[in-house]
Amino acid sequence: MNTKNHKSSNSAEESEFTPLRSPADIAAYTIHALGYWPENSIVVLGISDGGVGPCMRADLIDLEEREHMQSYISHLMEMMPEFDEQGHRFETFFTLYFGETSTEEARKIQAGESWQPHLELIQQDAQSVARIQPWAESSFTAAREHNVHLVESFYVSTYTRWRLDNPDELMFFDGMVDEIVMSPHYAQMIAHGSSVAHASQDNLPTPAWDVLATSRPDDKDQWLSDANFWFTSYRATITAPHSSYAQNYSQQKTAEFTLWNHYIQRIMESCETDEFGSAASGTWADQLRDALAPESAGFLASTLTTMGTGQLVLALACADLETVVGALAELDELDDTEKTARGQVLFPVAERKTLESASFSDDAALPAHSLDTIAGYLMGTSPTAPHWERLEALDLLLDLVSYSAESGCLGRIYIMQAWIHWLKGRTSAACAVLEHSKQYREETEFIAFEEAINRNFIPLWCQDSRQTWRGTYLQIPNFYPPRKS
Repeated sequence: MNTKNHKSSNSAEESEFTPLRSPADIAAYTIHALGYWPENSIVVLGISDGGVGPCMRADLIDLEEREHMQSYISHLMEMMPEFDEQGHRFETFFTLYFGETSTEEARKIQAGESWQPHLELIQQDAQSVARIQPWAESSFTAAREHNVHLVESFYVSTYTRWRLDNPDELMFFDGMVDEIVMSPHYAQMIAHGSSVAHASQDNLPTPAWDVLATSRPDDKDQWLSDANFWFTSYRATITAPHSSYAQNYSQQKTAEFTLWNHYIQRIMESCETDEFGSAASGTWADQLRDALAPESAGFLASTLTTMGTGQLVLALACADLETVVGALAELDELDDTEKTARGQVLFPVAERKTLESASFSDDAALPAHSLDTIAGYLMGTSPTAPHWERLEALDLLLDLVSYSAESGCLGRIYIMQAWIHWLKGRTSAACAVLEHSKQYREETEFIAFEEAINRNFIPLWCQDSRQTWRGTYLQIPNFYPPRKS
């Protein structure tokens, strides 16, 4: 399942685009919103007076009973936001169905090209319409139940397109699939830097920023070499036989999360105030690396010793440092083993002032029920969305420290970035990054949000357009490649 929200057509960015005037335009919008050509899928697309979107994709599963199809579509409609961010109600919907092998040939052509299949291939497509007809009819029944206006239901097969605007009739032929690629909207999206993968498994998202951009290549290479050295050094210390690392777990992790928090805030401040000055290519990334010492980058990556640590780093971005420290205190209370006395923590020497400036006393007032708060954020059951700027800053920080990491720690970084995609409602992107992480994992670990994905669950705040993620929040000078929100 995947959901994607888009800014209103009244915004400066969206005003450059012509209105969606045809079914081919609507299909082109959907494909670009998802970032790939979907197969064996159902997509629900909402439209308000404020613009187009969001759209939600789910698997087109095998169901024989009409009432089950209707229930499935109703479930998707229930998870759609009721209002857009301007308060306009989503009252108009389209449903789009994509076949099992849809657009296998058409998705290989380029914008503006035309391609026509042989007659027997068109006839082969026509036979598949019978499977979609009851689904399309059920879409109208579900829409009436939810008191919304379903304009039409479309079917994109391998070579042809079909539509239904009256549930009492049969779907009728509406054109060729290549007309999607030739539509004005598809061409405009390509011109604005959007790209479309051939299939969901190829849809590995590209970061909106290039943390390796540079105007000083020698300095960049030296930073990467030093960061990797420190990662290897700290990793060896942590995993050494009889290592004293984290004997006092709460104390050690509080120190680590303090440093993660310091750099999350550092990145946010640098973006908000344009502290690093010039927006020339590479300047911002160079100065960001200047601000993040290679030793600190290597240390941060090395501290991702378990998926539990990664989860708390995510929670740090979703909420704040106090909530995470409160969760550590609650874990201490739940642990009935003998407590280790306070001792020296493993920490970069140059960052000692950072640790001292944010130290917590034993009797500090910490948020109550911190573990429940964190669970609500990470599993999407909280009615309140995460702090999006902090989460984006963490995503950028993970990009940067990933170049120092190896093997298991690198795998956890990718899992954390996949988790961030899921929190944004970008489940398809999350699945792609999660699959990519498998080649770097050293051991099997339980990943909680993967269970949510398997159960077709998206975070509750995705149903509230006032809270859901709506594109890049940080004002970063050197975006690469260009990406439209």
